[in-house]
Amino acid sequence: MPCAAPDPLKDDEVMLVTKSIVQTGIVGAVIRQVPNQPIVFPDDPRGNLSRYEDDIIAYTWRHFIEGGQNEPNWLLRFPMTKAVVRAMDTVTEYINRDISKFFVAGESKIKTSVFAIMMYRSFIGDCFFQRGWTTWTTGAMDKRVIAYIDRLTMPKYVVTASGDEFFLPDDSHYFYSDMQGPTYLRLYPFFHQQNVPFPQLSWDRYENATHGIIKFRTDLTPISVRAYQATTLSSERRDFRLVRAKAINSTEPVLQPVLYKPFHTSNPSKGTYVAEVFKPVLGWTCFFVVAEYPGPRGSTIRFTSESNIVPDVFPFPQCKGEGCVGVLV
Repeated sequence: MPCAAPDPLKDDEVMLVTKSIVQTGIVGAVIRQVPNQPIVFPDDPRGNLSRYEDDIIAYTWRHFIEGGQNEPNWLLRFPMTKAVVRAMDTVTEYINRDISKFFVAGESKIKTSVFAIMMYRSFIGDCFFQRGWTTWTTGAMDKRVIAYIDRLTMPKYVVTASGDEFFLPDDSHYFYSDMQGPTYLRLYPFFHQQNVPFPQLSWDRYENATHGIIKFRTDLTPISVRAYQATTLSSERRDFRLVRAKAINSTEPVLQPVLYKPFHTSNPSKGTYVAEVFKPVLGWTCFFVVAEYPGPRGSTIRFTSESNIVPDVFPFPQCKGEGCVGVLV
């Protein structure tokens, strides 16, 4: 589908870039149609279907998994990443400057275009992608993209889900300890509050022969503290999704009621709260602590610990190469 040139006086992204470059004296460029959608696949079993967004990504992954391992170029994120890299090349060539560094950031599922803001020499950009994954893969593939994790020392509030189809409840195990400065976690959607005293939080998560345990510590007295737990319905998959495929390789969804239930924590000493769950005989149990504090104007704000999943084992061994090929579930 062709993408017409945006009206610079009406287009939200162009107006935002324009405002930024006027205030900071930088170069801006707008990138659209990443990916160029909709896409119709001639061998689509659902016929002449126009696919968008996640539907395209899922279809290309299914093709790859079901016999297309020798066709990695089918995977949509590769051309999406290439499009961003080529856009960076194009801007560099157009302004005729030696640009060696890019900063790329993104949001998922909201914007229908991308935009980049560039600065000479240190070349700093802010790219809003319809697929935030593209920003990550661009950073992984192009050495010109720089990271700012060492500058993210301001207070941060990380909101994640416990039953999402894309993100796992223990994703934070792979990044939380690397964050710098105050970093708060919320395993539940909520609206952000400001101008309130933030507590100093820490926790330990571990297990023994019979129980999984989270020891949660706070310097401010919370209004309430409770924990939530859910156990997988399958004894073979570490699967906390609320929706799964009805059958292997099926595109029909079915509800999987892995529901989180609240339970009480103990309070052995001031500022210390302990959540304990029995390790299940079959499957896995995920649990986390939720602490509620006073917010502005009579509101409240909640923070959580990381999740603890017990037993701390995976149903399958670490895989490499062709051994990682699986099926859709």
